Amino acid sequence: MLAPIYETPFLRKVIRHCETTARAWGSPLARAAPSLVRFFLRTKGAKLVESLLRDAQNLPDPSWLKQEYEKFPFGLGHCIFYSPEDIQRETSLWTKELCQSPMAPQAIYRSAREYVDRLFAVHCAHLRKPFWVNKTPALLNYADRLSRLYPSARYIHMVRDGREVAASLVSLPWGPKTIADAARHWRSHILNGRLRLKESQLLFIEISYKDLVESPETTLERIFAFLEIEADTSRILASLPIYKLQRENWKTSFSLEERMTFNREAGDLLIELGYEKDDSWAR
Repeated sequence: MLAPIYETPFLRKVIRHCETTARAWGSPLARAAPSLVRFFLRTKGAKLVESLLRDAQNLPDPSWLKQEYEKFPFGLGHCIFYSPEDIQRETSLWTKELCQSPMAPQAIYRSAREYVDRLFAVHCAHLRKPFWVNKTPALLNYADRLSRLYPSARYIHMVRDGREVAASLVSLPWGPKTIADAARHWRSHILNGRLRLKESQLLFIEISYKDLVESPETTLERIFAFLEIEADTSRILASLPIYKLQRENWKTSFSLEERMTFNREAGDLLIELGYEKDDSWAR
């Protein structure tokens, strides 16, 4: 039913190219020397094609994997199931269209949406699913800009236990180095993301990972009702590996001082999200 598209910078790069194009066609230079704007956008378009091709062809560094179970079903090199030829063709067509004549921002984003739909349709066809869902946490910081690309889309904000997030982040070579920094990162990411979602007036639902683990069928029914998709949740759950117990690596990796530090930085949000009733866990 849903063709998953795993963590990828693709939509963020598309949005940034839309913003660059809108600024270029809205600048005084577009009226004085449109040929220069076309040259600039052709150059930017070629760079976008090269960048997306690299994303599709290069395997991520294995050290970026946080956990073994996070490996994607069809391999790290296939987070999106389309070929380099598909990217080359569709991205070139789209970026050339943006260069032809001055375009208003609304037209630019409409063109981008049609481009993404064509490309993601290839992904859906490969997996024989009618709909796609893009799971990329960093898109939370783009919620206000996503509303221009997909104003009628529906967004699911999945919230994990911040202590698990912090324990995972500090273990990574590119993550925060201390629990205090990781806690602040998690807290600001959640709160700023919520604010962007509300300000964008997008349709969204917030789901706790805790609820998904403890009450998977009820939580999935809530999600599908929000998406307005009819689904047999019992059959879906029978075919998926659901971890019945929450992974609580923080309990063995956090020192007492780190517990107190996390509680000081983000303990209030843990309570708000239902992961704790009070701060006794930190003592």
